[in-house]
Amino acid sequence: MGERLYGQEALLDGLVPRLVGLERTRERLVRLEHPKGGPVVQVLGVQGSGKSAALDALYHGYNGRLPLARVDLAAAGFGERDLADLPDRQAPNASPVTHLLYLLSYKLGLRTHRLFNRPPKFPRLLLGLLVITASQPGDTGEADRPVDPAELRDAESRLRAVIAEDRPETKRRKELLTQWLDALIPSLPTVFAGLPGFDAMIQAALTTARDQLLKSGPAHRTLRWWGSRLTLYQGDDVQRLFTFVRDFRQPGDGRDSAEALLVAAFLDDIAHHYCLLRRINRKPRPLILLDNAHTPLGRRVIATLLSGYDVPLGSGSPPTRPVVVTTALGDGREHRPLSDVAHSSHWSPEPDGPPDRWLLRLGIHPVTTTDIRGMLGGAVQPSQLTQLTPLVKRLSGGRASSASTMCDAVARHLRSGATLRAADVLDLREPDGRDVAEHMLESLVPDEEVRDRLTLMSAALDEPAAVRLWALLRPDEDARARVAEAISYAARGRCFREPWPGANGSRPLIADRALRTLLLRRLRGGDRWDQTHKLLRAGYDPPGLDSRYPAYSTPYLHHSLALGEDHLVVRCLHHRFALEPPEEWLATVNLVCAAPRPPDGFPDPATAGLCRACQDAEGKAVHRAINRLTHTLWRLSDPLAIAPAEDDLARVAATLKTLYQHSDDGQAFLTAGSQWPQRLRDRTQAPDLPVPGGVGS
Repeated sequence: MGERLYGQEALLDGLVPRLVGLERTRERLVRLEHPKGGPVVQVLGVQGSGKSAALDALYHGYNGRLPLARVDLAAAGFGERDLADLPDRQAPNASPVTHLLYLLSYKLGLRTHRLFNRPPKFPRLLLGLLVITASQPGDTGEADRPVDPAELRDAESRLRAVIAEDRPETKRRKELLTQWLDALIPSLPTVFAGLPGFDAMIQAALTTARDQLLKSGPAHRTLRWWGSRLTLYQGDDVQRLFTFVRDFRQPGDGRDSAEALLVAAFLDDIAHHYCLLRRINRKPRPLILLDNAHTPLGRRVIATLLSGYDVPLGSGSPPTRPVVVTTALGDGREHRPLSDVAHSSHWSPEPDGPPDRWLLRLGIHPVTTTDIRGMLGGAVQPSQLTQLTPLVKRLSGGRASSASTMCDAVARHLRSGATLRAADVLDLREPDGRDVAEHMLESLVPDEEVRDRLTLMSAALDEPAAVRLWALLRPDEDARARVAEAISYAARGRCFREPWPGANGSRPLIADRALRTLLLRRLRGGDRWDQTHKLLRAGYDPPGLDSRYPAYSTPYLHHSLALGEDHLVVRCLHHRFALEPPEEWLATVNLVCAAPRPPDGFPDPATAGLCRACQDAEGKAVHRAINRLTHTLWRLSDPLAIAPAEDDLARVAATLKTLYQHSDDGQAFLTAGSQWPQRLRDRTQAPDLPVPGGVGS
């Protein structure tokens, strides 16, 4: 998406520059906001809303200009190609958190292009990391423990023996530390065989640790930092540091505490680097970009980071914290929009409270009609804009990536000199040969197996129906488990939840309108449309009834219309017209006409059948009105439908007036006759048309 990050300007060119102290696109300093400590910013949005693209824009804007690190917490090796083989399991001397801290310290320590802007060093962190990672578990019986050279094992054994003494001789301990480090250097390939790609980072850690451990004894400030935080241990600073390794090897609270201390060392190294002189000279702060913080590792990292933010360095000037921008899956509409951070009054830390008071959650809201017009640019004529803009908004669900994909395809198609029907926008081809709909769906659901499952379930209106369907289609699988997995996948912040009004929140199973449209289109293109809807419909068919029985349920009629059995639907609606209150009947029509349209060329039903409600001329007039209303609303509620013609709107108004005239208490029909044409003109579709006295009125 490049720089076309609609609605994110307040974050990219407002909040973040004010936090780091440097404009994103110009070499211009910005007055720092929150000098006493700013928040950890978390940007939330559904799949495809533009979260990762925002981090890309920040990375490319600041790369080489300030200490910078970008990490994908959901990718193998954090998204670093050289670390792709890095194991994600816990080990006695390593964990994903230590891997991440190695990577962050290395990235932030790279030299920048700005003059006199020496990058931070991490002596406290790297000393702790090296002692944890290089020290071996000992004879604990772990089958996968690296077998180190005998010289290194002997050196560590002698060192630990001296450290365990009550008052070890400083000179003797220093000699043994030197021997241990000297034995460690040639053993690096063996000791760190489980950390592929970390060579440069570990060499830097080793150099730092050697300098700190061998300098002027235990009173050195780096060792003193560790000693002051390990007060529960006995001994001097070096003894406490090496004993601290035991905490890391303890599962649960022991390791959590050790990792929290490593994060504190990381933050304090940054705070120490940004001394008074650097603050006076307004040196830009480090920027850390953490993508996919909704993952288990991400939640753990953010919680530990917030705890570290919550611990001040003591009296005096407030510490300089890195600027952290994270992303996470979630419905951005449930959070403060990005545009709210245009000014400095968006956040202020509470004096007391839980650590998450340091977290500022911001939501990416759906792109607007104005945004889509900007995406289409000058490639589209004004008359086409009127049709395409609402269509793109509906089919994208407001996702920036989907809207951009469609707009780019439209622009390419029109630049080629070809004509374009708005209804064909999903059929346009991408440069790689995929059509636009396929591209969008693969972006929203990257996992092919999950995509296949969601496609088969996409027509289901509720969970029990999906379970029945799956049990019939895949009898060798646990249907309830498969459906629960699909619901969980859609519910974990990847999708919008937009249940149909008047359906008690249960319809449809895939409640994201745009995603469901793409899945149904995929189902329509296969060979399971007829089978799927018939199996789903059968679950709503009361047993033992005559096949001509007119009182079928609303879900039954919905699937019947999706099968093209419009005569059956109209007959049943006519029968119910005299039995149901007008509000209830209109709600039924609203839900039934939201049925997806069958594939082109789908066979028509064999017979229109007899309508038992057509007993006289009045009944036939009502039947004609219901028939016209049903077909018009169904056609105008196709997600690919463009602006309705005035004849269609007049037809809807006329049919509802007819129904009012033939109803004993039909004020609702009269009200709908005045509201529905205008709502349809505004691009509202079934099932969202307002029902007088009900939802949406």
